[in-house]
Amino acid sequence: MPDTAPGSDFYAQLLTRSHWAELLQPDDQAQFITAGYYSTLISTGFRLISLNTNLYYSMNNFTLNTTDPGGQFEWLQAQLELATQNKEKVLLMAHVPPGIFERRAFLQWMRPDFNDQLVDILSNYSDTVDMQIYGHEHTDTFRLLYEDGVAASVMLMAPAVTPMNSTLPGVGPNNPGVRLYHYNRTSHRLLNYHQYYLNLSNIRPRVNHAVWQLEYRALEDLPLDNFSAAAFFELVSGFSFNKTSPFRRYLRYNTVSYQKDPIPDQCTLAEHVCAIMYPSMHGYMHCAAVLSQGKLNIDNAAVNFDGISSVPPMPFSPSYSFPSAAHPRRSVHIYVYYIVAVCSMCLCLAFVILAVLRKRYTSTPYLLFRYHPLTNRN
Repeated sequence: MPDTAPGSDFYAQLLTRSHWAELLQPDDQAQFITAGYYSTLISTGFRLISLNTNLYYSMNNFTLNTTDPGGQFEWLQAQLELATQNKEKVLLMAHVPPGIFERRAFLQWMRPDFNDQLVDILSNYSDTVDMQIYGHEHTDTFRLLYEDGVAASVMLMAPAVTPMNSTLPGVGPNNPGVRLYHYNRTSHRLLNYHQYYLNLSNIRPRVNHAVWQLEYRALEDLPLDNFSAAAFFELVSGFSFNKTSPFRRYLRYNTVSYQKDPIPDQCTLAEHVCAIMYPSMHGYMHCAAVLSQGKLNIDNAAVNFDGISSVPPMPFSPSYSFPSAAHPRRSVHIYVYYIVAVCSMCLCLAFVILAVLRKRYTSTPYLLFRYHPLTNRN
């Protein structure tokens, strides 16, 4: 969804031009036209809720100075309450995810107040929201939500078909990816998902077809026992610098296998763990501060932040530092390399022009210096 103000005719045009109207019931279409979100019953006991989280995007100026763009928060809470009463399980999907980008410290996709409202609503209805699927990042990762300090829901971030080479310092490129979800149509439970990817390094010119390969199977290769929040919490609890740690495998999948054998540094591990464990900025900053001091371990009690929500204990005892918000990890922007390269070429060109002019007007060699062989002066 583009960053479009609620109430515009964009959503009505999208329904007709994209033929989405053929997929949605009349009532769902009417809701979609409001601000690009809708809810539909897929089968008995299984509901799909599609959110327009671009309304909450930090760069969306249309929703500045608003508390509930398009009335989506109020609508979502009502939908989840109704689904709970009807004993329905909900598959929730959206483009922009809550939380902080795992590859760039303190980069939050949503405005903080929108982010926290959405996180609170989804945490409160974690028993009803069975699965959450997001995109936007082009990376392969996940995030956890908590209820009473216990992991209660997982947000799955799927990579994109379009490749990415971000200009954000330290982020780097990704291969294209396609994910296939397998679920039980009776219980509506996620059974597994298979991640496929297109290896850009194997692309050959003049070949008019793409070879998509199976990258991994979630249950078998991550590894996971199931798709519960507790299972994902256990997975991230095993992240470490050890070569056999699942973190290195996760890090390779995070780039859609663009990095075949990534070697993480201290900041990389800290950034990913804090982003996965803490989808709200107050918790993320707490994680960053504690990691910088090396004081938190899995036995620590949950920490409360002004009664907003509880922050779960860290899954391990860190012995490394984390870049602070005031002093983030320094990295050279890619444009700096371009500028240096252009300046170098201009300098070389200037030397060539100077040499040609020197030859034309002084009848001297093209070289800007003369070679004087050493001779025995004795």
